[in-house]
Amino acid sequence: MYNCQQNFLLNNASLQIARDHKNWLTEYNLNEVPYESLMGKKKLGRGAFGTVYRSESRSLGYVAIKEIDSETDEKAQKIFRNEEKTHYLVMEFANNGTLRKYLQNNKLEWPKKIQLACQIAEGMTYLHSIDITHRDLVDSNERKGFFGVIPFIDPQKLGNPEYSYDKKSDVYIIGVLMWEISSNGQDPFKQSHNYDPLLALRIIQGSREKPISGTTKQYIDLYSKCWD
Repeated sequence: MYNCQQNFLLNNASLQIARDHKNWLTEYNLNEVPYESLMGKKKLGRGAFGTVYRSESRSLGYVAIKEIDSETDEKAQKIFRNEEKTHYLVMEFANNGTLRKYLQNNKLEWPKKIQLACQIAEGMTYLHSIDITHRDLVDSNERKGFFGVIPFIDPQKLGNPEYSYDKKSDVYIIGVLMWEISSNGQDPFKQSHNYDPLLALRIIQGSREKPISGTTKQYIDLYSKCWD
């Protein structure tokens, strides 16, 4: 009797997971890419919520796969669950490298810089419109980790490690990225990888990067509003 009841509960749970999975795919207009259709994996980097690989799809060509960590929140797991209990997201593979390296290698003119900033802002606007917080915006996976990306951390998080990232956190980081685009990929506050507690304190107290020479007032006003 116990085994029958247990199986009944497990089957019902599996059905609910399948329904949730289908609902999330519909709600966020996602297409499924069968895991078995992906050929080979090369690790590209690691973020706060998973590891990113380059792979090849029979139908899509080269793609980027983000495998979601098992401890990631339940909502994300329901979206990216497959039958093998692997949680993954298949994305377009961007072959120009990280934003920071792209900026450093190309020395863009202002029309292209503005286009990049607009693309980031439009992407985040869409995510926020469907109630998704990114929480992981940064210019390069090489800079992941709390002790290496102080300028890319919401000051509220710097001041309180228990603070949960929200949409305002995303907006703050968009401002940092806009400043970095204006600088052709300079490190904000000239900080690269070393943890600097004095810098963290300055940012908590309201210190922000100074505008790059030649930046238009309208552009400065836009990224400054992100820091309000």
